[in-house]
Amino acid sequence: MQDEDISEESALEIIDLIQTALYFAGVRKGDLDEATEAYLEALESQDEDLEYNKDAMIALIQGLRKSHKHLFKEH
Repeated sequence: MQDEDISEESALEIIDLIQTALYFAGVRKGDLDEATEAYLEALESQDEDLEYNKDAMIALIQGLRKSHKHLFKEH
């Protein structure tokens, strides 16, 4: 049971990190939940054989900037 708690805690920390990255990529604070959901959907649709690393995260966020423009602040 303790392992489940650690896994849940780790998952919440990962979500926090994703939301922080999205915020600094230009997502408005009020749109972070929607942007996170879009990020996770994009992640799930990726080829499972692709490596998930910082380059993959950057590519996903760049894709969101194109497909979900309404979530991002104007630069």
